[in-house]
Amino acid sequence: VWTHPINLNSQMFADGPISTVGISADGRTLLLARNDNDVYNLYTSAYDTIKNSWGVITRLPREINTRSWENYATFSPSGDTLYFSSNRPGGAGGFDIYMSTRTVTGWSEARNLGDVINTPFDEIAPSISRDGKKMFFASKGHKTMGGFDIFVSQLKNGRWTKPINLGYPFNTTDDD
Repeated sequence: VWTHPINLNSQMFADGPISTVGISADGRTLLLARNDNDVYNLYTSAYDTIKNSWGVITRLPREINTRSWENYATFSPSGDTLYFSSNRPGGAGGFDIYMSTRTVTGWSEARNLGDVINTPFDEIAPSISRDGKKMFFASKGHKTMGGFDIFVSQLKNGRWTKPINLGYPFNTTDDD
């Protein structure tokens, strides 16, 4: 039975427009996107098992957040890689999907996933499967039925394969 929803903003001391965009595989870290003066940035909040509540939000570092929009994100199953969408300069065009790896000193510089995944149009909302071998995302640039469609790419030999459109009924002529 589902309980009544609880607004988490007060637990995280978060104000303004903020969205949950992902959660770690262990359920202990939320990924959030917040509108900071018309620029979206990515934040995290860690679950405190002693207090039984979510902690204060923490802005991800400059290796991830830029003066551009970073608006969707997901962790790899191990939590050591962050995949996210950004419209930063230097990409293929529009929003592209990037990755950053957690190191002993923080997060690595973000790396664009390249032209197999990214197109001159928008690729957003990456989500990694539990086994880490599939990435689902929305695209306007690959062969779509109209607007954003949902695609899947497989990780083989360290590289993402050409994305496959999931087709109907997952995708329609609307944004999916």
